Amino acid sequence: MDDFYSIGKTALNQGNYNKAILNFKKALQGIDYQNKNIYILTDLGYTYLTIEDFTNSLFYLNKALEINSDFLYANYNKACLLHNLKEFDEEEIILNNLIKKHPTYSHSYYQLALVLNSKVDDHYNPQRIIE
Repeated sequence: MDDFYSIGKTALNQGNYNKAILNFKKALQGIDYQNKNIYILTDLGYTYLTIEDFTNSLFYLNKALEINSDFLYANYNKACLLHNLKEFDEEEIILNNLIKKHPTYSHSYYQLALVLNSKVDDHYNPQRIIE
C-alpha cells in the first residue's frame, strides 16, 4: 500500500494525474485502517479537483470526511471544490469552521476572502473581506 501511495504522491507532484489516480486507487485496496485511508481519499479528491472532475472529487472528499469530519485537508479541498461549483454559502461555512479549528492554516483565510469577494448578495461587505 505504501508503495502505491508514494508513487501516487510523486505522480501528483509531477502533474501526472492519471498515474496518481491509478496508484491512489491501488493503495486503497485492502486497507482496513481508516487513518491511512483518509489521506489517500483526500489526495484522490484533490487530484480529481485538479483535473476539474468535480463529481469524483466530491465523492472522495466526502468519503474522507466520513472518516473524520474535522480533517483539515479534506475540508479545505472541499471548500475549493465548492468554490469552483459556485456554492459560496456552503464554502463559507466550511472555511469559517476551519479557521476556528485551525487558526494558523493561512490558506483558509485566503480562500475565505475569495469566497466573500465572489458573493454578490445582500451580505456582501468589502470591509468584512479585509477583516
